Amino acid sequence: MIPPTELKPKPAKMNLTPMIDVVFLLIIFFVVSNTMMQRERSMPIDLPSAAAADDDTESQTGKIIINIDAAGKLYYGAAEVTGEELKNTLQRERQRSALPLEVRIRCDRTVPYSRIEPVLTLCAEAQIADISFAVISPQP
Repeated sequence: MIPPTELKPKPAKMNLTPMIDVVFLLIIFFVVSNTMMQRERSMPIDLPSAAAADDDTESQTGKIIINIDAAGKLYYGAAEVTGEELKNTLQRERQRSALPLEVRIRCDRTVPYSRIEPVLTLCAEAQIADISFAVISPQP
């Protein structure tokens, strides 16, 4: 038996491998999500101007971006979708999200309201009430 005076506590060792794995996964997640957000906003759409445009501030909502190009085609993110596909996507996102959803509609200034109104109806059917339009501020 070893006398108690000779027992020394062993220094605790911390395994950093799981922490490094998590950090790399977070980095990959944010790089990919940032790329997707840039792709959604990089579509060549001539946005309308508005005198009362607000800054794009971060909110505590899940944000969905719907693009409508000059030809009236619908895009969820960067992928072209039909009205039925958009309806299913909005309902699925509403059920999956723990946060209230916000829909940001980016449409070309030449798109008639008759092409925008069905998107508003689809949002209402999916019970999404927070809808905003992307505009640019006029240059003074």
